Amino acid sequence: AVLAIILYIKFIPIYSYYAAAAITVLAEFLIAAAAFFKVRKKNSFHLSLATFGKTLLASLIMALAIYYLPAWPLFILIPAGAMVYGGAAWLFKAWPHSFHS
Repeated sequence: AVLAIILYIKFIPIYSYYAAAAITVLAEFLIAAAAFFKVRKKNSFHLSLATFGKTLLASLIMALAIYYLPAWPLFILIPAGAMVYGGAAWLFKAWPHSFHS
């Protein structure tokens, strides 16, 4: 948080909201990485690259579907995106085997 504040003070006057967005994304990434390593250290947690790839592919398919529906209302886009993502993830068997009963 301290690093983010320092970066905000230094870069927002120069780069405006672009700097604010980039610094926020960087800070959230660092928080997520720290949480991941903390959980991994405490538990026997293993990240599956195959599962990651399948969920990433499902996300890309959802993004493409939403990209081609930009004029639709948000209350339609959100459920449509969820259905496309869920269908793609199910098709690629992205969830653990216990979910496929």
